[in-house]
Amino acid sequence: FLLGNDESRHTTERAINFVKQRTDNVIVIDYAEISQGLHPWLAPFLMFVPMEWLCYYLSIYKDHNPDERRYYGGLVEY
Repeated sequence: FLLGNDESRHTTERAINFVKQRTDNVIVIDYAEISQGLHPWLAPFLMFVPMEWLCYYLSIYKDHNPDERRYYGGLVEY
């Protein structure tokens, strides 16, 4: 979950609480914890770093190059 400091925070917190009732395997990236008092408009830029980190390590775990495209119907030639 990406937990920002905007008007959607309450809804996201409710979703996190719902999921935590069913599993302990939850990843939450909270802007309030990593922002150190920065303006909320900077959240997308600050959240980019952990998302890139997650993408990188998930690609290693899944043994998939993130630069390759995936399609639900299979590979499509351009």
